Amino acid sequence: MTMVAKKGSIPTPTTKHMGLDFDKVYEPAEDTFLLLDSLEADEAALLATGALVRGDVKDGDAEGAVKDGLTLEDLSLTDTRTDSRTGPRLCLEVGSGSGVVITFLAQLVQKLSPSGQDCRFIATDLNPACVAATGKTAEENGVGVVVDAVQCDLVAAVMDDVAGKVDVLVFNPPYVVTPSSEVGSQGIEASWAGGVDGREVTDRLIPLIPALLAPRGLFYLVALDENFKEGTPEDLRTAIPGFTCKVVGARKTGPEHLKILRFSEEF
Repeated sequence: MTMVAKKGSIPTPTTKHMGLDFDKVYEPAEDTFLLLDSLEADEAALLATGALVRGDVKDGDAEGAVKDGLTLEDLSLTDTRTDSRTGPRLCLEVGSGSGVVITFLAQLVQKLSPSGQDCRFIATDLNPACVAATGKTAEENGVGVVVDAVQCDLVAAVMDDVAGKVDVLVFNPPYVVTPSSEVGSQGIEASWAGGVDGREVTDRLIPLIPALLAPRGLFYLVALDENFKEGTPEDLRTAIPGFTCKVVGARKTGPEHLKILRFSEEF
C-alpha cells in the first residue's frame, strides 16, 4: 500500500542546510517518507490524544474539568468526549537522525490543532551529529522553539521527565541485521545496525512503552517484514500487554517490505 499525498499536505522538511553532513547522519529515505505519510494520514488518531476524556479524570481534576464545560455527571461516564484541548501535549521521537520526522510532526500537530502551539517535542539520539542536525532542521523549518534534541541511549536522559506523559511516541529503529558488536555506537552506523534479527534495539524499547505513554497515547514503530522470520511485524501486537497493534502504512522498497505499526492502549 503506497500512501498518496493529500491536497494541502505538509511538505517534507528541508534538509538543504545539512550539506555534506549526511556522511555522519542518516539521510531521509523510503522508511522516513513512509512514516511521514502515515502520520499525516492518521491525523484523526493524533487529534484524539492529549484531550480530556470522560473516565480519565481523577478527583483532583474535577473542578478544572467542570470549568472546561464538563459536568461532574459527565465525568462519571465511560464513553469518549473531549474538550477543546485536542491533540498531543508531548511528542517524543527516539532516534531522530536528521530531525525530519520530529520537525514534520511538530508542523503537523501545529496545523491540526489550535492547542498544537503549546505542544512540547523531544527528540533523542545517541549520535551527537544527529542531535545537532535535529536542532538545526527544526530551526530551519520554523519549529526550533518547540523542539528539544537530547543526546542519549533511547530514553535514558529523559525517562524521569516524560514517563507517563508522552501522547505520541515515534521510533524508526535501526533494523539491518548486523553483529551485536555494531549496535550502540555513536557514529552513523547506529542508524542502521540492528544486531541479531535486526531487532536488538527495538526489543530494548518495547518494554518501556507502557511506562512512557500517557493515557490514550500512541506509539508508531517502523518495522521490516524480513526481520520476522517466522511471522510478521504485526506479531508484535502481543509484545506490549494491554495494547492493540494496527498497520497504518506499508510500502515495498527494493527487497524490503516496510510497515508502520501503531500501538494504542486497549480500553
